[in-house]
Amino acid sequence: MATLKPGKYLEGCPAIVTSLSSIISLTLVNVGTVTTETLRMIRADLCMLGVCSLHPEIGISVPNLDEAHVKRAMIAGSAEVVGLVTAEKLDTAAPYLVESIRALTYLVTAPTVSNNMLSAYKALGLTIIRDEYA
Repeated sequence: MATLKPGKYLEGCPAIVTSLSSIISLTLVNVGTVTTETLRMIRADLCMLGVCSLHPEIGISVPNLDEAHVKRAMIAGSAEVVGLVTAEKLDTAAPYLVESIRALTYLVTAPTVSNNMLSAYKALGLTIIRDEYA
């Protein structure tokens, strides 16, 4: 099975059209009505959610409206949600709101992220996991 990787083949292409859905070339996120409706039919124990922007008051947000719909469907169908976020994405906000931070069960980030930077997230009751691969 071939794997798509961002690079010279996707440069300048805002989206790749697949069967009734699209892939945002910059982030390789599958979006569109078919994707969203399919996700709404899935019940998962755990969702590993890549987070673009996370803010303790604003919540989870993304720069693309279609991506917001997909992530909302992923969260809605999951019993628990793990937010995967790098240090530079903490305390930031993007134009499209996905969900309140309370939608997250766990927050996984790098061990180099300071306790001070994570204090607001801990205060909201999130379980913080520091992983060297985050």
